[in-house]
Amino acid sequence: MNKGLNNLLVFLIMGLTLFASFSFAQFIGPKQIAGNCAEYCSDIESHFPPKDSVCYCNPLQAGNFEEILSKVLNFIFVLAVAVAPIMIVYAGFLFMTAGGNSEKITKAKNLILWTVAGLGIILFSRVLASLVQSILGIQ
Repeated sequence: MNKGLNNLLVFLIMGLTLFASFSFAQFIGPKQIAGNCAEYCSDIESHFPPKDSVCYCNPLQAGNFEEILSKVLNFIFVLAVAVAPIMIVYAGFLFMTAGGNSEKITKAKNLILWTVAGLGIILFSRVLASLVQSILGIQ
């Protein structure tokens, strides 16, 4: 296959996979003007803010401190679970490119060790928090 056609094929495949969300997006319909800020904040996608008013919506959609804390901890958990495999792959790359250099091998081993330890601590804390909530009867 010639190089130009091969590049075009790769470009088309990447374009279809990366930008598929645009082609599968749903049309929600026309927006309506909300009667009050509470109505607007409860469904931002289908309402405009009320006329002659400014609405400040809670971005976390939380009503009390427990809900805010829960949402922040869930975000940290998801972030940690997403970053841990990336760090392990990076450590594997360091290990493979060490070329026998003992300092680089030690650095890669320590990175894997501390990534797995950190992920274990985060998973354990999630389990412990769920256990304490179930014992205390908190949702």
